[in-house]
Formats: sequence, structure tokens, C-alpha cells
Amino acid sequence: MSYLLDSPENDEDMQLANEFFELIEDDEKLCADIFNALQSDDEEEFENIILTAMGSDDEFSSRMMDLFEGWDDDEPDGEYIDIGSLGLNPDSPYPVAEMMWGPNDDKYRLDDTYYGKDYPISHDIYIFRVLKSLKKHNNLDYALLTAGMSGAVTPHAVESQLRMMGLIDDEVSYDNWDEFAHDCLTVSDLKDILRQNNLKVSGKKQELIDRIAQNRIPLNEFKSNKVLVSQKGDEFLSQNPWIKFYDAFLDKFSFNDFVKYLDNNEGDLIDVTIGYLKRHLELAKKEMDIAYISDCSIALEMISEGGEKFLKKLK
Repeated sequence: MSYLLDSPENDEDMQLANEFFELIEDDEKLCADIFNALQSDDEEEFENIILTAMGSDDEFSSRMMDLFEGWDDDEPDGEYIDIGSLGLNPDSPYPVAEMMWGPNDDKYRLDDTYYGKDYPISHDIYIFRVLKSLKKHNNLDYALLTAGMSGAVTPHAVESQLRMMGLIDDEVSYDNWDEFAHDCLTVSDLKDILRQNNLKVSGKKQELIDRIAQNRIPLNEFKSNKVLVSQKGDEFLSQNPWIKFYDAFLDKFSFNDFVKYLDNNEGDLIDVTIGYLKRHLELAKKEMDIAYISDCSIALEMISEGGEKFLKKLK
């Protein structure tokens, strides 16, 4: 993690470090906090500092997005540091920290397999990651930043797709009223709404929220200053738990490659995945690639020992 303080190994490292420190230089406290975290190699503290700053300052959040998107566009072939593909696992405890200096690992795929039809590139992995993060952190910029996009798949493109599919929304309706009211309205706000509609104003916050919903007071005057996961978004998450399974066990393997294999092999998820990994293991042994063999073996062992338990937790 001392990468940002060490002497850069090349011009690209220097440029990234300079751009990052230029972004934070106007805020003395933020600079000092980040410097101390870097100096002590404390990833958790660094993560908390960046996330807090993004959550409390929309301009800082936007500039962080611009920095990473711009760096990704300038990087030749993603050879050293591809910002879009860093922090590939949003379940990591330090996704922003990993994004700053994580490795750019290629994904394993069964390149010689053709199933008799062409498959479009799926964005479902990024959609799922963004929705999960948005549910947890209530920050769309952060969710897009840590979803691990790469190449032609940009945060802007995924956000557009999320909106087009109706998976996120900044319009307030009774589908997202409870979440909006908790996050964006005070007890005083809620009482004002009830008072304006000649309704009882006593009770705890949840009671006030429920009373407004029960009386179906029109919500068209509200617009959330935060983007929320819509009901369709919640349905997408509940219908695709296998993507969470992929993120937990198969992050070194191509998502689209795995999607094609799943689509063309019958059986339960655990059995099909084990078959998929065994195909990879055969290929790895044929290529005599020690790292590839190790990654396949580790994934097989993890799924054999914990796959069923993981799926039960998801349900």
C-alpha cells in the first residue's frame, strides 16, 4: 500500500500518484489523514477516509470518478494498471484501496469452446455489483467505482443501462418510500407531511413513515438526492444469487465464459461449476501453468467445502 509514497517505477505510476494528490491537496485535513494511512500502510483506515469523503462531498466523489475513468481511457492496453479492472471483488473489505494499487489479473477462459451460437457480452456482473453496493452504501458513484469495469464497459454505460432497465431510480414512490424516508427525511419532515394532511403526528419515526404509506399521501413532490435501488432492482438481485456465488469463488475466471458454460450444461449450480473448473484444470495441466493449476485447485477445494453452505446463506 506504500505504493503512493514510494518512488514510482514508471511515468504511469508518477502520473496516477500526482493526479490523486492534486485531487486532495485543497483539503488539509483529508491530505493529512490519507498521508497517515498511507504511511502506516493501514488499508482499512484509507478505505474509511475515502468512502467518508465521497459520501459527504458530491464534488469530491465526482472528481474521483473522473480521475479513474480518465486514467482508464489513457492506459495502453491495460498493461500495467487498468483502473476499471481493479477492485474486481466488491466484497473485498478495501475495494477503493485495491483500486488504487491492485494488480490487473487476466481472467481464465475456455477459449476453445464454441456452443453453436454467439453470446453477447453480459453486463450482469457489473449490474449486480453496483446494485449490491448501492443497497449497502447508498452511494452510486462509489458503487460504480468499485464494480470492476474494464475496456469498453464504462461506469457511465452501466449507469445508463441500470436506468434504462428501471433498476435504479431517484423518483420517490411507495416502492422505495421506506428507504427514502429513513435516509432523507427527519422526524420533523415526516410530521410536517402528516400535519399538512390532517393526520396524527405522534409516534416514532417508523410509525410516521408507515402512517404516510397507509394513507397513500401523494409523493410526487419528492425527489431523492440519492439514487435508490428500485423494486425491479431488488428483483434482479433476488433472481440472480448465482452471481454472488461467482464473485465469491470464481473471480479469477471469465464471467462471460462461465455464463456460456452454465447456459449449455444442465445440473445444479455446484455440480456444473465443479465440471467447469475441472475443464479448466485439464487445460491448465496441458499448458503446464503452475499458477493456473493452483487457482483451479483452490477454487475446486473452496466450492467442495463451502459452496453448499454459501448458497444456503444466500437463500
